[in-house]
Amino acid sequence: MNPTDQRIILITGASRGIGRAIAIGLASPQNFIYVNYLSQKSKADEVVAEIEKLDGHAKAIGFDVSDTAQVEKAFAQITEESGGVDVLV
Repeated sequence: MNPTDQRIILITGASRGIGRAIAIGLASPQNFIYVNYLSQKSKADEVVAEIEKLDGHAKAIGFDVSDTAQVEKAFAQITEESGGVDVLV
């Protein structure tokens, strides 16, 4: 899905507040950003759209960071899709 020279970035809580600001601030063709959300997929999709307007690449991914099983499943998905996480915020 992503060229190997892209940094894979997972930002937890990226659908709003500080996480959202960080995700948009890191938007660039060199970064692929996974926008984590807990319950507001529509807000995460808005962040993805903003990142894409800035020529960045992103995908919303929903999981609860306080649930170990969900975190492990999310990391497995990201690893399968993109080869792993380079940066975790």
